[in-house]
Amino acid sequence: MTKKELDQECKNIIIIIDSQEKKIDHITDIFDRCNISYVVQNLDFGDYSFIARSTGESFEKDITIERKNGLSELSQNFSKYRARFINELERSKLCNAKMSLMIERDDFLDLLEGNYDSDFRVKSYIASLMTFKFRYNLDFCFIDADCSANYIYNSFKYYYREILKKELKSRVS
Repeated sequence: MTKKELDQECKNIIIIIDSQEKKIDHITDIFDRCNISYVVQNLDFGDYSFIARSTGESFEKDITIERKNGLSELSQNFSKYRARFINELERSKLCNAKMSLMIERDDFLDLLEGNYDSDFRVKSYIASLMTFKFRYNLDFCFIDADCSANYIYNSFKYYYREILKKELKSRVS
């Protein structure tokens, strides 16, 4: 496989959007505009994953992105809906999946300053976020909602690229 073929293969993925995801027009509009294919289906954990178009292989048990519409929504997952959130993270951990937590609209400074709509104390919030990060191997990023589609697509594109490069290297060796 040439570099050009590798790059083309990596671009040719289908994004999976969990069927329970809501208020995603800002993401699907960009996918549509950029001709990025996507399907809506049930995911066992996470809100986004992908399929390699050429092989039909799904990576939903390998890598996912969990999207939160800001710190206020995430605080609900750490308090009111904690057990459900932990169950989802445990399912991901059982598969040894890579999960990224994408937090839209807010940033870490908002967290430090308590700029979110919740009674969840800042110290408890930070403790939960950092504990979950290490307990569940959970990356997190704060992102402007206008960049979410790009983040999702590029996360999966480059994840897949690394897999293909590793496979090519093992064939050569």
